[in-house]
Amino acid sequence: MGRTLKFSLDLANINKIQSLKDLSEEYKKVVNYYLKILSSKGKYILSEREVKSCDSPLSYRYKQCAKRQAIKIWKSWRRNKKKGKLPQFNGSLILDSRFIKIEKGKDSTFDYWIRMATLNKGHPILIPIKSYDYANDYFNNWKLTNGGRLRQENNNRFLLLTFEKETPPKKQEGKVIGIDIGIKKLMATSKKEFYGKEIELLMDKIQKKKQGSKAFKRAIKERDYYVNKTAKELPLDSVKAIVMENIKNIKRNTRKEPPASSLYSLQGDLALLPALILSFS
Repeated sequence: MGRTLKFSLDLANINKIQSLKDLSEEYKKVVNYYLKILSSKGKYILSEREVKSCDSPLSYRYKQCAKRQAIKIWKSWRRNKKKGKLPQFNGSLILDSRFIKIEKGKDSTFDYWIRMATLNKGHPILIPIKSYDYANDYFNNWKLTNGGRLRQENNNRFLLLTFEKETPPKKQEGKVIGIDIGIKKLMATSKKEFYGKEIELLMDKIQKKKQGSKAFKRAIKERDYYVNKTAKELPLDSVKAIVMENIKNIKRNTRKEPPASSLYSLQGDLALLPALILSFS
């Protein structure tokens, strides 16, 4: 099983941030260039000549990476019955270990360093990142996969790292409990047990903040920490499976009818449940 966590790159200095910006903009231009070629051909293949035909300061390795991402986007768009207009790529850069390497910090100032290749060939940049409590368990007990995704959200840049762990065998014995997710109380079990009675206050706190502000982001982090903390309070030792509703709209406070319930088997890893709850948010 795998989990993807997000890390801020805002600790980088101005020059390094500019290098990331230049890289992202150029990479996106190249992906969109390849998308136009694929669209004109109506095929899923780009020749070496077509890859090299793009006039860009990106290295050949980066162009190969952009080619793979363009083909993936093109295939997804072709499979979509409601195709519409050819998509304009403006998403995350999916980069492998040739472009991104994670190095543990040698002192207490920063937890990890990201070594990343940029447009300046042969001169990678080093960007410090700070870990956080939830991520530390993954760094210590899970396997970090190679590479990562470079994402921009407004004026902030993040690196998304994926961790993997062998899926433990499913429990064959134990109870099956139902869990309802709500805003008044975060979780109510089929045994009439209630958890997370402060969630409504935290949701109200978020709504009072200006979206995108530092206070808004702090309130979001506070809510997510509370969700994780509360989920870990569930007594799961004697439980083999949980029935949960699909709660993808819970953070938007929508009033739509909840979708049908789905059955999730407990894998014996308590860290799974918080991630499961948040993944449907």
